[in-house]
Amino acid sequence: MSSIFEGANILVSSTNYSNMGQVFLEQGELFDVVFPADSNFTIGDPVTATIYHRNGILTFQSTVIGTIDERILMIKPSRDTSLLNRRQHQRYDVNLPAKVKVDKNELSATVMDISAGGLRFQSDKYIEEGMELDFTLGSQSHFTGKGIVRRVQLKEGVFEFGLEFVLTPDLQRNLEQYLIRYEQVKDAMNEA
Repeated sequence: MSSIFEGANILVSSTNYSNMGQVFLEQGELFDVVFPADSNFTIGDPVTATIYHRNGILTFQSTVIGTIDERILMIKPSRDTSLLNRRQHQRYDVNLPAKVKVDKNELSATVMDISAGGLRFQSDKYIEEGMELDFTLGSQSHFTGKGIVRRVQLKEGVFEFGLEFVLTPDLQRNLEQYLIRYEQVKDAMNEA
């Protein structure tokens, strides 16, 4: 069975340091990460790992269990992290109006796709990577939540953002309900 995450970009962050690398090898729930330059991680460091995969964004708590030449890092997710379940989060293509609030500024946006871990949206205004923002999704049946901008791209004069959800019990419940409804509507349309 081939690896799901090998070759994916991964951001590894401790309390004082972050570095973007690539998943070089995945063995079960053990990940080897290669960085383009030396990293400042040491064995035993608790870290947050965020994998940017074609099917979505996966974030989990982990611990550094080894380093080689300060450029290869071995991490193992915490016991309470279920990678198997989180790998199955499907990304749904949507076209939803949204409001995004950064500091005190409210911007209009269009959500292009959504998953259980985050969403991708467009806006004509720039938002800095790493910013935490509030969002309101949809116009009629909507829900609100917080997220962190993890990716920014400029495509054809419009900014495109990858947003990782800051999951709360309310957001998770609303998101699950939304995705279940979306799946039901999509299935009904396919059967018609």
